Amino acid sequence: MRKRITINNNLINGPGNVPPTQPTSPTTPTSPTQPTQPTPPVPPLENILFIGRNGGITVYDVARNQVITEIESTGTPNDIFINQPMNVLYATSQQGLSVIDLSTYQLIAQTPVPMSGIFNEIGYNPDNNTVYVGADFRVFGFDASNNYELIATIDVPRTGGTSGRFALNPSTSLGYLPVSPFNMYVLDLLNNSWASTINTAPNYAGSVATNAATNFIYNTNSSTSVCQTCLPLLTETQTPSLQQFLLKSLGICLQT
Repeated sequence: MRKRITINNNLINGPGNVPPTQPTSPTTPTSPTQPTQPTPPVPPLENILFIGRNGGITVYDVARNQVITEIESTGTPNDIFINQPMNVLYATSQQGLSVIDLSTYQLIAQTPVPMSGIFNEIGYNPDNNTVYVGADFRVFGFDASNNYELIATIDVPRTGGTSGRFALNPSTSLGYLPVSPFNMYVLDLLNNSWASTINTAPNYAGSVATNAATNFIYNTNSSTSVCQTCLPLLTETQTPSLQQFLLKSLGICLQT
């Protein structure tokens, strides 16, 4: 038996009247894209001041007498150090060790403070590509070739007081950590160890700086404006010791 099929409007058994398709709502116009912020101009490094302030660093062009930019990612810096060969800036603060690209003034790495306490002065040793930071009776080492990961902690005896002051001599790979009242700890940075101690008595062990060209270290103290210490190179058979220094009452330490 055959079944009759009715075809209406080309639809099998469909309605006789198909409602018209509703018009599509107009597309909302796209908001204009915000322009990319231009990279601040980068004058020669010798024309730039990096000024630590509350909450960050002001970058100032001394040739044009104007602020170039503000760096907010470092926190309030305790110390600022320029690594010119790598074109980066290091800053220490309660946020840790911050690394700034000097081509863009952008943060490229930040390692938190390894432990609570003082986290202060910075030095860079090219022999092992390590950044060192003075702290409470210790110095921390950060690997510049591995995103500034903490790789070394050099502890010294806890005698007197410390403020995290630190300096290193890149020509000898020696570091110096003054601890009041009269100790200047000498650190072997190739082995990341405490090598010896210089007794600065009767002069106070204060801030320290080095001169790689002359192999001198300079230690300010309460009795004189500067204490000059001549240090021999650290070798397997020659280690700085008290016997190698003649401590003068004027605060000048001369090599004997």
